[in-house]
Amino acid sequence: MKHGTRQRILDAATDLFGLRGVDAVSLDVIATEVGVAKQTLLYWFPSKDDLVQSVLAGAVAELAVLIEAAVRAAPDEPLDRIAAVVRAVFRPAVRRPALLGLVREVDRLAPASADRLRAELAPLVERGVAYLHSEMDAGRLGEIQAEMQVELAERGVEFGPPHSRAPFGVDAFPRIFAAGLWADLEKGLAQRVKALNAFLDDVYTNRRVVEAGVLPARILDEAMHYEPLMEKVDLPVVAQVAGPDLVRGADGEFSVLEDNLRTPSGLAYASVGRPVLEKAYAGAGLDPRPYESTFDLLGRAIRAADPSGQGDPSAALLIGPSVSRAADGSPLPDGSAERIARPSRSKVLS
Repeated sequence: MKHGTRQRILDAATDLFGLRGVDAVSLDVIATEVGVAKQTLLYWFPSKDDLVQSVLAGAVAELAVLIEAAVRAAPDEPLDRIAAVVRAVFRPAVRRPALLGLVREVDRLAPASADRLRAELAPLVERGVAYLHSEMDAGRLGEIQAEMQVELAERGVEFGPPHSRAPFGVDAFPRIFAAGLWADLEKGLAQRVKALNAFLDDVYTNRRVVEAGVLPARILDEAMHYEPLMEKVDLPVVAQVAGPDLVRGADGEFSVLEDNLRTPSGLAYASVGRPVLEKAYAGAGLDPRPYESTFDLLGRAIRAADPSGQGDPSAALLIGPSVSRAADGSPLPDGSAERIARPSRSKVLS
C-alpha cells in the first residue's frame, strides 16, 4: 500500500508538472489530487525539489527501457533504427501529453537540478553519439547525405551571387530543439525584428538615434543601401519579411549571423529542400511539420504592405543579376506573386 501511495504521488505530479508547469503546482495541489494529507506526501518526498527529481528520473528510466527495446527490435538499416527510437520516445508522449510538458520544464530547472538530470541522461546521450559515430565510420549515413546533395544539384539549387554560385548544402540530419528552448528563441527573434523595424522607422523619420548621439548621421547617409528618397515618401519603411540566420556556437549560445531584411529567401530553399529530405527519409516513419502554410503568411505580409490599406496591392517578384539568392530557381505556389519581373520589365505588374 505504501508503495502504491508513492507511485500515485509520482503519477499525479508527472501529470500536473507536465500540464501546468513545475512552478505553477504546489505540494498542496498534488496532495489534494492524490487524496492524501500533505504530511503523507512529505513522508515520501521531503521537498518539492526531491519530488521533481524523482519524477524526471522516473521518466528517464522509462525512456531508457523503451529505447533499449526499440533498438534491439529494429533492423540493421540506420534510418530504420533511428525511426524506431523516435517512435519509442514519442508514442508514450502521445498517450500521455504531460510527458512532452516535462521536456519543456527541463529548460527551467535550477542549475543543481539540471546538473543531476544531465547525469541521468548522460548514458543515453553517449550511447546515441557512439551509434551515430559508428554509422558515419561505416559510411552509411554519409551515403544518405551524398544522395541528397546529388539530387539538389540535379535540381539546380544553388546559393550565392551570380559571380560565385555554389551548390546549396542541406544537412541530412535535422537538429532537434526542446520545445521550451525553441519557444524562447522564437520570442527573441520576433523581438529582434521589431527592434530592427523601429530602427528603420526612426532612421527615415525623426532620427532620434542621431539626436541621442548613438549613431553619427554620416554613418547613415553614407550607407550603401540607404535610400534618401524614402524620406520624402509618405509610407513607412519597414521589413515585412525577415530571414535571420541563426547559428549556434561551440559554447552552446545562439547568435544571429545575418538579419536578411533585404533578401530573405530561406522559404524558397525550404520549398525545394523539403521534398528531397522527405524522399531520403521515406519509410522511416517520421512525420515532419508541414511548411506549406508559411506561404500564406508570406502572402499576408505582402498584402499588409498595401499603402491604401485595402489589402489587395499590385505585387511583383523581382529577379535579376542583383539578387543574391537562388530564389528564381524555386517556384512559389500560385498566388504568392502575380508575375516574375526581370530587369527588362521595369513597370509594376498587377
